[in-house]
Amino acid sequence: MTEQTENQPSESDRLLRVIYGKAEFPSEEIEAHNRGLRKAALRSLGLPEDSDITPDEFVALASQEMIARRERLRAKFEEKLAPLTPRERLVLDLRYNLTTPGKGQTLEEIGKQIQRSETTVRRVINTALTKLRTPKSQ
Repeated sequence: MTEQTENQPSESDRLLRVIYGKAEFPSEEIEAHNRGLRKAALRSLGLPEDSDITPDEFVALASQEMIARRERLRAKFEEKLAPLTPRERLVLDLRYNLTTPGKGQTLEEIGKQIQRSETTVRRVINTALTKLRTPKSQ
């Protein structure tokens, strides 16, 4: 066990200071940490690590990148659903909320909407899922 001097805080005191945000860290450690975060953020946008951009410019670029990624994902999603019939797409969307947030509907609820039985809805879902799982032959 290490001896504690009067000027040196105990390990538990140091932990409490960290937890409550009152820890004293050497400023060079904080600056080094911030530089590392900045470099990683710039790399994630495909920019050189020494780019001289303002925080506002960074946010604008990050927002544009997020929008572009969302559009690429949407295009991939639509491509994957292309083999489905309109009814299959509708039923899958209602069951699994593919395009809207929230909880999916029951087979009974979907059946009432499309005026079909639960068994028919289940069959449509199974057919659609089989189509999605089966790779297209080229």
